[in-house]
This record gives sequence, structure tokens and C-alpha cells, in this order.
Amino acid sequence: MFDSFSDGYCPQCLLDDKKIPLVVNQMDFWECPSCRLQCISDGVSVLSIIRERGDGQLKDILATDWIKRFTLSRTKRNDITKSDGSTFRNEEELWGYLENEVEG
Repeated sequence: MFDSFSDGYCPQCLLDDKKIPLVVNQMDFWECPSCRLQCISDGVSVLSIIRERGDGQLKDILATDWIKRFTLSRTKRNDITKSDGSTFRNEEELWGYLENEVEG
């Protein structure tokens, strides 16, 4: 069942029924150690999926220790550090974003 919120697990891997925590990378973004999806949080309530994948240079800080019920969002096309304010309404919309908007 689709959930438009994140508790620090990789949104893409959850779609594949894998529960993999995001980890801080060298750019201080959240990154999945499995599929390299990157996200950024506003520190309060939004986790935005960045339009490019990471390179696997990870630190030892888990998102599951910091993120609880953050709304999943897209990033702006011209500023990967900012949410575009939209949320994913269903699984198909999230898959479409991952396949068509996220590079790598």
C-alpha cells in the first residue's frame, strides 16, 4: 500500500518491498546505499527526492534516527535543495517521477 510519507527509508526501495534506511552522504544529502536515490529534508516535515543519484560515498548517520512522517516531495528543477511543494498522490506518480525525472 502506498504511503506519501517517509520514516527515513528509501522511497524507491519501499516500492520494491525492501526496507533500506537512507544514509547521509558526503554532500550531506540522504542517499540509499542500494539504489543511490538521494533526498534532502527541510529538517521539519518534508523529504524531497533529488533529481540525480548519489555516488555511494556515505557517512554513518541513518535517516531513520531523524526522519519521522515527513511528506515526500519533488525538488525544483532549477534548485535541487528545495522542494517544489508537490506531493505524490499514488504509487504510479512516484514511479513516474523516479523513471522520468531522476537521472542515473
